[in-house]
Amino acid sequence: MDQGKKKAVALYESYCSSCHLLPAIENLPKHIWEQGVLPDMGARMGIRDSTYDPYEKVTRMEKFAIVESGIYPRKTYDRY
Repeated sequence: MDQGKKKAVALYESYCSSCHLLPAIENLPKHIWEQGVLPDMGARMGIRDSTYDPYEKVTRMEKFAIVESGIYPRKTYDRY
């Protein structure tokens, strides 16, 4: 296993498992990880990706509830 993949696996095992059980990576297609799971989990950790808007498909009322719940931190960090 190359160094980059080792680092990715270590991050997956340490960060992801701190909040929930680890899903098997192979259980989801790569595009779902790249376009759904990873951007959303990053947003929940305060890592902002300019290509992902977690509020894109929710109503104003839903957005208000999500913001109030604190699921996505108000302070964010630029990914790039």
